[in-house]
Amino acid sequence: MANIKFEVLKMGASDFRQGNQFLRSNKFEEAVTAYRRAIARNPNFHWSYHRLGEALEQLGRLEETVAAYRQAVQLKPDSVWPYFHLGRVLRILGRGEEARKVERKIVEVQRNSVKMRSLSEPSVDSRIRYNEAKTEIRLPNFIIIGAMKGGTTSLYHYLASHPEIVPSTPKETNFFRETKLYNKGLKWYQSLFKKGGKYFFEASPNYTKRHYFSDIPARMYSILPEVKLIYVLRDPIQRLLSHYVYNYFKGRESGPFSKVIKDINSNYIQTSKYYFQIQAFLEYYSDQQLLVVESEQLFKNPAMVVSNIFNFLGIRLEYNPAILEKRFNDSRDNKCNGKLIEKPSLSPTEMSILTATIAPDVEKLRNFTGLKFSDWSL
Repeated sequence: MANIKFEVLKMGASDFRQGNQFLRSNKFEEAVTAYRRAIARNPNFHWSYHRLGEALEQLGRLEETVAAYRQAVQLKPDSVWPYFHLGRVLRILGRGEEARKVERKIVEVQRNSVKMRSLSEPSVDSRIRYNEAKTEIRLPNFIIIGAMKGGTTSLYHYLASHPEIVPSTPKETNFFRETKLYNKGLKWYQSLFKKGGKYFFEASPNYTKRHYFSDIPARMYSILPEVKLIYVLRDPIQRLLSHYVYNYFKGRESGPFSKVIKDINSNYIQTSKYYFQIQAFLEYYSDQQLLVVESEQLFKNPAMVVSNIFNFLGIRLEYNPAILEKRFNDSRDNKCNGKLIEKPSLSPTEMSILTATIAPDVEKLRNFTGLKFSDWSL
């Protein structure tokens, strides 16, 4: 009897390997057939259901996909991967409430310190190995979450000069912002980071626009509960002005500045309310995982700031000194028809409006960080 059972498991392993080959070759119908055979021979192996779900999703059979991922969750409740894909597909189907329940379960699993240690297929039996190559986990150790027009591009290049650090390509993945990108899954996200590094990071300033994208911290925490966050903050008035000029330069803004700032809920103003943005992340991450960097100091003394950042990250100090002399994506380069677009000059009335709107947030930020932000106008 034991020999019969072993042979059945062995056949199931062969079916599973064949399914993986079909999946990699985009032969999804054949992959579904192979995975179903593997499940019939060993219904307790969660990876067969997981891969079956992947194949079914490629065929657009989403209800069957959900059923497969649910079975994987039932068999492996301490793994985030089946939960992640189940929640993602439920969102594609428009079943938001069900998806949120699954995403909360991911957070619960993560809080119980279940680590995402391996993406390789486990063996059905100690005597059977699938010989699937382990997948290198290329997920961020830290993320620059903003602020837009605060110096994130320069910092991205400074940190990327470290020989053991791999930045994302492109700089701004927006993976946790855009549902269509998030739904591409972790394999796609990992493909944005080249192999061979020890540390990985990305820089997406849109992550600190909670007034537009409220799900970012929850999504991020469900995948990266231990990630460290870096938030580069510039004088909120100057940032707002550069933001306006940038949008004007890109053709996204045509209204006069004096009219734009009268809307206190505008993107310009809300993006400059830094403590408001931080609060969304503090619902999931501890303040020990967040480093606030003053943009003004980054450009006054980049070596000191970069040193502080590496200390925060726990990464040995090493970078290209020459790169710190450069300033990337400088807003002073904004030109229209060959002419430099000047920042608007603030009238006393306009400054009063902005101060009344933003100053309370700055005060909360000072109390939270213990930083003076002495170079700011507020």
